Amino acid sequence: MNAEFEGDADRRLMRLQGETFHDSCPMIVREASHAYEHALQIIGHDTELWKLFGTVRSYQPRLFDGAYAILAARYRLLVNPCPGDVSLPLYEDADEKNAWIRWLWKECAALSDHGEWVRGVLGCAAYQDTELGWCCAESLTAFLRSHYEGALNAHIATRAARRREADPDL
Repeated sequence: MNAEFEGDADRRLMRLQGETFHDSCPMIVREASHAYEHALQIIGHDTELWKLFGTVRSYQPRLFDGAYAILAARYRLLVNPCPGDVSLPLYEDADEKNAWIRWLWKECAALSDHGEWVRGVLGCAAYQDTELGWCCAESLTAFLRSHYEGALNAHIATRAARRREADPDL
């Protein structure tokens, strides 16, 4: 995992998130596929994407690298918004790995309310190792960057304000 925003320096948490990447990808796909399947039940017919996704027995996790990195950075921003802050756990869970996985699962479930997220995840899995699969991966990353842009801008503004408080001459 790499730093995604100014002050993103929790290497220990980045390492933990990197170690859980391969185990987390099936959960990401599963949450999106549940949402897509529900939508198909409502409209009453299958789509080409769903038919192709149904034939996939495994997929390439590397297509989810960009999206996973952004989700991981979002979590780090939530648990430690500014360096030097006392970070509060999002859950009463002594095991940081379980707290991260629990947050990721809930976040993926919430993101599954967005069609762009769901189609992007299923597209990555269904069109793996093709140009279309990589286009889906890029779209997924762009969606997440846009989705979290407000939180990141607030983080940047907070850091700038704290710097000005510490050094009024800035």
